[in-house]
Amino acid sequence: MPRVFTVPTQARSGRELQKYGDSGERLVAGSIPVRFKEGVEGPDGVEVLLISSNSGKRPVFPKGGWEQDEELREAALRETLEEAGVRGTLEEPLIGKFPFLSAKAPAQRTQMTHGGRCMAYLFVMHVSEVLEVWPEAKQRKREWCSLQEACRRCRYDWMREALIVWMRRQGWEDAAFSACQLQCSDTDSNEDCQPAQLGAAMATGAPHVPDVAVSAACERVAIST
Repeated sequence: MPRVFTVPTQARSGRELQKYGDSGERLVAGSIPVRFKEGVEGPDGVEVLLISSNSGKRPVFPKGGWEQDEELREAALRETLEEAGVRGTLEEPLIGKFPFLSAKAPAQRTQMTHGGRCMAYLFVMHVSEVLEVWPEAKQRKREWCSLQEACRRCRYDWMREALIVWMRRQGWEDAAFSACQLQCSDTDSNEDCQPAQLGAAMATGAPHVPDVAVSAACERVAIST
């Protein structure tokens, strides 16, 4: 049973307790925080929380290292609290597992035991509390936006793919397709956007995003961790 977190004064730091996968990849947990407008049904009634990234570039969803003294859901709850300052309930099952490569400089990645390879476990969180003070309040900005806007503005393809898969899970095929097309046609969008990659998340009938070979995903996605 996941623990109920009090609000910490600061985020965890260091990687002494970091968990790694069987292939040496760093394990990461996080969530897509959502809330629902009263009286509005369907995708138009959903708001998604984006937070600023440490690099100051396009916004992201909260995520961070899964540590050895935590269950997976505890790690996702903690990271969401630390980075986004919200609490709530994680929807079951998780959206899926998403491989990515750290965007740290190649020389730094070479020195890492995992070579910069990461595997993210992402949930959807139904937000019930928005805190005014939280560990990374001075480093992060928060913004609630529509599903389509979140797809358009989210910095990383793998996070966008996760959101689209969740939309499909709700039966919102048209909204998912529109969000995908909007993002890929936006001239200010992520330069790594590839409609075929995003479309693959919509084309599969599976309830989860299938695991993608880490090497293939690393060719298209880079992220600071």
